[in-house]
Amino acid sequence: MYLEINIESGIPIYLQIAGQTRQMAASGELAPGEKLPSVRSLAVKLRINPNTVQAAYRHLEAEGIVETRQGLGVFLCSTVKKMSAREKSQAVGSILDQAILKAHQLGLEEGEVLRLLKERSQTFRTRAISRAKEGGSRNE
Repeated sequence: MYLEINIESGIPIYLQIAGQTRQMAASGELAPGEKLPSVRSLAVKLRINPNTVQAAYRHLEAEGIVETRQGLGVFLCSTVKKMSAREKSQAVGSILDQAILKAHQLGLEEGEVLRLLKERSQTFRTRAISRAKEGGSRNE
């Protein structure tokens, strides 16, 4: 399970974890019934306080996305609805609209925006590959 935390976003870290986990569940990246990383292991991996991970898991449990099984861990519920391809495109499109608006407001040309998108995408892929090589399996 790969999560990206942005401490400068203004969004509480537990909500970032919950939101990204929710999206991975809806996209099918996480399978129904899949065991999530333990609170301790995810906290160590993200270099954050375990209470923050616990808060994210509690938030997801209140939404019916995960369930805690005493002594076994936290698991994705089997009833989580997956996003359609159209819903995925709409979600990403909305984010891109915001980025394009910001780029326009800052006076960036389309070519520069495309260059940045490609550069950031490559950086993300490189990080994901690096984490996978470090043993970043889905059930850490």
